Amino acid sequence: MSKKKTKLFIQLYFDFYDSKKWRSLKWYSKLSYLRMKRKYNPRHSEQIPVSYKEMADEMSEPTFSKAIKELSKVGFIDIVQKGGMYRKRNFYSFSHRWQMPDLLPMASPAASPPAMVDIHKT
Repeated sequence: MSKKKTKLFIQLYFDFYDSKKWRSLKWYSKLSYLRMKRKYNPRHSEQIPVSYKEMADEMSEPTFSKAIKELSKVGFIDIVQKGGMYRKRNFYSFSHRWQMPDLLPMASPAASPPAMVDIHKT
């Protein structure tokens, strides 16, 4: 008796898909994220290897580079290891940082209160 092959799929939760951060991504970042989800195998490793060559049929190297930066900035992925000129593979992992509320921008130094002065120094 032969085993039936199960059909594989990529799962995205509604809160993820409906989030402002996901909706704000460029098309190439979404495509890169889905490619990573397709390669993700938690039984093997939490790290996801994706090379620029693998993405060549989908987008150019500079576009993939922009996608990685955007996904990292928004908090969907973390860069575990950068390859490139170090002749290593690029490894990424999924992150939950996207669920954290956005932090307020830091006040400029001009808006901060004046520094304390030690009046006992002569």
